Amino acid sequence: MENLSGFRTVRPLPLALGISLALGSFSFIPKVMAAPATANITQQSRYDLPVDTLQQTLNRISQKSGVSIELRLTDISAYRSPAISGNLSAAQALAAALAATPLRSSLAANGNLVVDAPASAASNPADAGAAVLPAIAVESTTDDDYTASESSSALRTNTSLQETPQSVKSITHKVIADRQATSIEDALRNSAGVVDQKGNRGNSVYFIRGYEVTQTSTDGVTTPETRNGLVIPSTPIDGVEGLEVIKGPAAVMSGSSSPGGTINIIRKAPVTDPLHVIRGEVTDRGEYKTAIDLGGALTDDKAWSYRLNVARTRSSETYPDYNGSRADFVAPVIAWKGDSTRIKVGAEFSDTRAAQGLAGTYYDTTLQKIRKLSTYRMGDKDDHISGVSKTGYYELSQDLVEGWTFNSKATYGDTKMSIKINEPFAILPDGQQIAHQFSSVDTTRYWSTQNDVRGTFNTGPVKQEVLLGVDYMHSNNTQYEFNDGAIDVDGNVLDKSSLDYPHIPTAKDKSYDSRNIQRGLIIQDQITILEKLHLLFAGKESVWENQNNIVGSGSSSFRQTKWVPNYGIAYDLTPEITAYANLMHGFSGSYNIDRFGNALAPSSSKSKEVGLKFSLLDDRFTITTALFDIEQTNVPLSDLTGQYIGSEGRHSKGFDLDLNGEILPGWNLTASYTYSKFSDPSEVNGQVNKVTGQPKNSANIWTSYELQTGLLKGLGAGIGVTAASDMVNGYRTSAYYDVGGYAQTDISVFYHQKDWSLNLGVKNLFDRDIYSYSTATTWMGVKDGRTARLTAEYRF
Repeated sequence: MENLSGFRTVRPLPLALGISLALGSFSFIPKVMAAPATANITQQSRYDLPVDTLQQTLNRISQKSGVSIELRLTDISAYRSPAISGNLSAAQALAAALAATPLRSSLAANGNLVVDAPASAASNPADAGAAVLPAIAVESTTDDDYTASESSSALRTNTSLQETPQSVKSITHKVIADRQATSIEDALRNSAGVVDQKGNRGNSVYFIRGYEVTQTSTDGVTTPETRNGLVIPSTPIDGVEGLEVIKGPAAVMSGSSSPGGTINIIRKAPVTDPLHVIRGEVTDRGEYKTAIDLGGALTDDKAWSYRLNVARTRSSETYPDYNGSRADFVAPVIAWKGDSTRIKVGAEFSDTRAAQGLAGTYYDTTLQKIRKLSTYRMGDKDDHISGVSKTGYYELSQDLVEGWTFNSKATYGDTKMSIKINEPFAILPDGQQIAHQFSSVDTTRYWSTQNDVRGTFNTGPVKQEVLLGVDYMHSNNTQYEFNDGAIDVDGNVLDKSSLDYPHIPTAKDKSYDSRNIQRGLIIQDQITILEKLHLLFAGKESVWENQNNIVGSGSSSFRQTKWVPNYGIAYDLTPEITAYANLMHGFSGSYNIDRFGNALAPSSSKSKEVGLKFSLLDDRFTITTALFDIEQTNVPLSDLTGQYIGSEGRHSKGFDLDLNGEILPGWNLTASYTYSKFSDPSEVNGQVNKVTGQPKNSANIWTSYELQTGLLKGLGAGIGVTAASDMVNGYRTSAYYDVGGYAQTDISVFYHQKDWSLNLGVKNLFDRDIYSYSTATTWMGVKDGRTARLTAEYRF
């Protein structure tokens, strides 16, 4: 058995800081050597485990390393483990966990680690010869649980969610699979307080705690947004392992961002154990999907591993009678893990075509539920939005000296989106439509990278983890448009057969181009005192630059440098309960100019949050409660024509509640609730001002149960409800109207076996009319009615 003092100290690598600028050179990677069968026992990983019960520490060591641990004694509840920190093998981490106990560890012939006790140390004579308990062996918590133990994007370090002084909602892969989520938008329904506004040009704008999400990330790397609000890259759900909704300003980690929070997409990563899954899906509306998910080790020592996801979706016709949609997705990724170096390189390619969505309209002082009157559409059969996205990325972690690592991540993206639709300009009380043709081609190319050095060190009872980093993102966006103005369509929206639309030409006239650059220096110190008090000090010197050229309106540019500090504190009241508080600052850059041609300055925000976190039932069930108070200043305000006329402030207060986990074996639950109260100016520039598109109350619950024993083991069912209270839609200063609340009920019946599974789900069981939040009156998205989906998986 190795001891802690015996593990190697890696020599310094002075050239590590240059790796992100010269990724093509791999001369520093040592030669891959064949390892013995127990290589995974000695392979090192980064451990930062708190003081806890021995049982919980052994679970975490097994989860982190993928190594099984066998217990050969009946009761270890009396033992506790000290904090464990450092780059350790599974054997070394286990030795550290047992250091303060009379227990001993050894290596079994099957390659598992074994924990037992000398007869003199056994709690009773039977312990020494007790039967082997089931091995603790978990490869990935996201596959099997509704809970996640840590987040690498909220603080950029692998900090447990319990010790993170911030509210973070994790949506794991099991939740996504159980609910048969078909998109990121669909999966985000599991987080109350996340509101989507679906535009008729294919853009999805998200709001968290009432504030528009202006920046997202993928695997922690910041991604830009296009001018029309479509956040990119929009990784298809087939490439997503999980989602994190990080609440509160994220400017320190992401730069320009929303005061309400941000969304981090977690890609599927390489695995060392064999993974071979074929999945097929079919809906009652004629949509078909085929997908494969492959992964495993490429070498006997498991140093090299890979993952490959491929998905193909086809639909000949989209409701009510639009021409069909399609989606193709390919995502290969390969990883190498050595004694001191870890690297991952991957790519994504997607090609999509989506039909114009189902919609309603507001006219004659009434919200028209046209879908109930006839099978209709608001445009031509071939109205559609299509896009091609190509992404490449890498991640690198290099050990320097003991306790210090250099980390680098970067993503390059190239996205092209094309739109051809007939936009309703006005709908008369009798249903007669006035529309205009719109065609655009929007391209975005960007490079985003983050590089940092992290180190941990102890000073008596004080443990510190320091991070020093540099971030940089550069994006270019160009749009070509064709817009012929308003035309009188010869027909009535209540009778689709009467509508006659001319062909829409391809966009060739450039309407604008823009360039955005963000860069920043970040410093962060996480301090733990006496294993119970956790302090966070973080700050970023951030630079935001924008150059914007609108054809026919001139150009504008803006540059601002801003120091953004964040402070947090968490205290472990008990091993299961942690109280936390934070004070966070943020800013959000603006791409807009006012009607006089002046660039609008970025907005600033300040957020205060206090809450409690509970980790119950041996960490299988978590609860997070949060009270928040957010204030944002200098928010751009537009009039009815879309011209920006000035700025204002916004103040919101509210409450969050998140519950996730396994209540009893086989019984899982995820639920969330958000209450937000806004205090906006009642009048702006002489116009009445209202908060639009934001319900005060939103909630979500999903629960499932699976039989654990008997002939029907694996059979189960789930049921869930997503709901929101009423709200005001339309422009904030004019043309607003009330939309009632809603509740959508989903159900599923499933049967899971070792090599295959079936899941039959029905969304919107009661076929409710559910409207997307919109600032327009003439086009208001309607979410899908009742839809049945059958998912079949085969593992080989």
